[in-house]
Amino acid sequence: MLKVRMLGQEEITYGDHPILSGKNKITKSMELLLLLLHRKETGMARSRLADALYGVDEVADAGNSLRVTSHRLRKLLLDAGMPEEDFITIREGVYRWSSKEEMDVDVWKFRELIEEAEKETDEVRKAEQLKTACQMYRGEFLPKLSGQEWALLAAASYKKMYCDALTWLIEWLKKRREYDEILCLVETACRLYPFEEWQTVKIDCYIAQNRYNEAMAEYENTARMLAEELGVSRAVTLTGPKPWEKIDRYYAMGDVFCSASHSETQGLTYVEAMASGLCVCAVNDPCLNGVIEDGVSGILSGDSDEELLAALIRAFGEEGRRIAKTAAQYAAPFSTQGFAEKVEACYMKAIEAHKRG
Repeated sequence: MLKVRMLGQEEITYGDHPILSGKNKITKSMELLLLLLHRKETGMARSRLADALYGVDEVADAGNSLRVTSHRLRKLLLDAGMPEEDFITIREGVYRWSSKEEMDVDVWKFRELIEEAEKETDEVRKAEQLKTACQMYRGEFLPKLSGQEWALLAAASYKKMYCDALTWLIEWLKKRREYDEILCLVETACRLYPFEEWQTVKIDCYIAQNRYNEAMAEYENTARMLAEELGVSRAVTLTGPKPWEKIDRYYAMGDVFCSASHSETQGLTYVEAMASGLCVCAVNDPCLNGVIEDGVSGILSGDSDEELLAALIRAFGEEGRRIAKTAAQYAAPFSTQGFAEKVEACYMKAIEAHKRG
């Protein structure tokens, strides 16, 4: 059996004989084999194949180079002990892998599982197929060939299949409250793609299981990692949870309070920041209706990075300093006394209405 691994590593073995391992450099003959296996169903036209392997300007005679490469691949496979046959067929200028040898190729099985799941109407069977596919995805497609355009495009396609499959699985498992299963599956995604926010899935699962300390630890570890990646770790301080009675001291350390959250319910942190004399810069959200008026009691932004950056520039400038001077007075209606007065007024209105029958 010829066994080929392309996801996360490059490895080819025939029986017990290694043909390509992670330690080896990928030669053009090996790249040809990997490319044809990847394009098993459609094959590849001679001109496109030569261009993928050698580029437009790398060799004077791409056709001859392709023949030499094919010959070297054939010799390599025969030396590994494979029976003599036509490993590659050429019909109407299209090259195809045509070996009759038994094959075990990870990307073939991965694609097959994804395609079967897309057609599956039974959600349980679909989940099983997608779970198997996700477990097969050990990393980027042919990482050593990431500089080759054909491999880069294929890697993006396989990554999308993986991410789409995992996203569907997560939502399906959430409905069934199978949070431990989600945590197992998403761990790989966090390792492979640490800057694509898969950690938020872990945090959601921990919170759903009342594992708040683990949720906070995941958040802090992710924040540190992102700060280091952006080169701002020295400028970022993660304070962790603090007693409510001391919160005002931490607000007072800042110049601007910024939040890009879309998941607030009452938005108390905004009011606390205003009460501490800070200019609040926030992404516009329904929870801020009646709390922040743009340019008056705070600065509101759109959801894009560019819009938030523009809003922060306003907050750290003269406009933000002006807003900060009067921020506390806009927070006053949300104070304990202000809240009590509103509740009292509501009760009095209800009582008067009741008296009037």
